[in-house]
Amino acid sequence: MSFTAVSRSFMAKVIAALVAVALVIGGVVLATAKDASADPNRDRLRPGCEWDPYNWWVQYCQVHSGVMERDIPVQIKAATGGGDASLYMLDGLYGYNKGASGWIWSGNIAQTFANDNITLVAPAAGDASFYADWNAPAVTRDGVKIQKWETFLTQELPVYLQNEFGVNPSRNAIAGLSMGASAAMSTAARHRDQFKHVTALSGYYQLSNPVVAAGTTAMVATTGVVNPTAMWGLPIPASPERMAHDPSKLFNELQGLPMYISSANGVPSLWSDPEVLKRPVPQLPDTVWRSVMESISRASTQQFERDARAAGLNATFAYSPNGIHSWETWSRDAALARPSILAALGL
Repeated sequence: MSFTAVSRSFMAKVIAALVAVALVIGGVVLATAKDASADPNRDRLRPGCEWDPYNWWVQYCQVHSGVMERDIPVQIKAATGGGDASLYMLDGLYGYNKGASGWIWSGNIAQTFANDNITLVAPAAGDASFYADWNAPAVTRDGVKIQKWETFLTQELPVYLQNEFGVNPSRNAIAGLSMGASAAMSTAARHRDQFKHVTALSGYYQLSNPVVAAGTTAMVATTGVVNPTAMWGLPIPASPERMAHDPSKLFNELQGLPMYISSANGVPSLWSDPEVLKRPVPQLPDTVWRSVMESISRASTQQFERDARAAGLNATFAYSPNGIHSWETWSRDAALARPSILAALGL
């Protein structure tokens, strides 16, 4: 064999070897990229659930509540990485709709925590309930409903989450907005063994104050609840149940609990309400109502901060310069609370 032939044979073998190495390396890179995007915990659909049309790995699950005698829709995004921590999220008075959570569809919370090792838990259909155990069933437009939300959130739902999503019942954070803000705070205060952090956005905290008590009772009635006093009795005088769920009366129970509490000032802006300049005149009352509600929340939050500081609580209070009672405000504030939530859970 000539030198030239030997050289060609050698070069062919070198090229073949380089191609083989490239294919191996390429295969490793492709496999790594695929493994990075896939997650066996986040991608696995649980029994009784279906993939939510919102996407972002959100599952739409029906969780049976024996104490409320009905299935409760809960939207859940499993932790990325198989972690055992979770974040419960409570909606406001009017909810989003009867079968979905505003945190998912309007707050885009699944995107905010898309790659975090935390399970997102968003119960739906809790509108006008204050997420409490009512003294009597609620009479509503849709019939008579047993309202035992605190029992569901702290006893029934944790069992389901542990069995199906691997969530540790003692390693949770809880967030709420508007009505859900005070509910998140009182739930965490009354169940310190379960919750390690509270996020409260645009809330109302002096629930046993006569004016606030009368206002919240009236607001529940506006949702179609015929007997709003079935929750905690008459607004005046404050019942023991109302006092027990009033965050401003729970400072001892809240000691040492990390909290992120925020509100805006009720002033519309292009950030908090990007459609404000294009909104037709008939829709302006909604903007005015949202401005008023956020202004009241600001006053309530500031009073709660004064009382909390005096009681020795070291919560984080954040006041947005502009914003109304809207998902534009809450979505932004939830993203700002994210580092605090993850840190409290050791993530």
